[in-house]
Amino acid sequence: SELPDDLPRDPMVFDIDPSEFPVININLSGDFSNEELKEFAEYLEDKIEEVNEVSKVNIIGIEDKLIRLDLDKTKMDAFYVTFTDVENAVAYENMSISGGNIIMNKTQRSVRTDGEFKNLNQLKDIIVKSENGNIVYLKDVLKDGKIIDGYEDIKSISRLNGENVVTLQVIKKAGENLIQTSEQIFDIIDYAQEHVLPENLSISITNDQSDMIRKMIKNLENSIIMGILFVM
Repeated sequence: SELPDDLPRDPMVFDIDPSEFPVININLSGDFSNEELKEFAEYLEDKIEEVNEVSKVNIIGIEDKLIRLDLDKTKMDAFYVTFTDVENAVAYENMSISGGNIIMNKTQRSVRTDGEFKNLNQLKDIIVKSENGNIVYLKDVLKDGKIIDGYEDIKSISRLNGENVVTLQVIKKAGENLIQTSEQIFDIIDYAQEHVLPENLSISITNDQSDMIRKMIKNLENSIIMGILFVM
């Protein structure tokens, strides 16, 4: 059918791919910190993405870690330090680079120079500017010496029964068998609960698309059996 021609603005048309919808949601909750819940979720994410039939796994309900620098503009002006100076210093100091290769016991191994920060105190001690023998450290331009260890701004919220949870949304590859996919996922969850994850971590399943398929198959089997009985 044709769209009306008197709309206040042009309609927005989106291409929706049904294969991009989650086939199952795995919800994690319990008396754990955000870091712990994220660690549990990432473990399951890695294992589930190893399943051939799985396209990807999205984690929602918790954001990535983010370090915020609370800079003092007055101090920066006094030391002639710009925001670009701080940005470049942090980026340059917080990196790991390849150190080449070495041969040990007839085996070639890669060497990596680890220059990433291990704690916030290391970050405070980096040099943001050095000019004419005058060295300015990051801690010299921080407001009250503060570095905020937090998370990115909230982009997604996951709640179940009124409680915050971390949810893994499993996306299946197009054309793959849904029931076989879900069975492999359940095997991973069962193994993780028994051998890896803490006992007091609550795991619940929602939006299990395979459940409807199983019910349809069960109803079909019952109809076939009833048909055979009527014939007999």
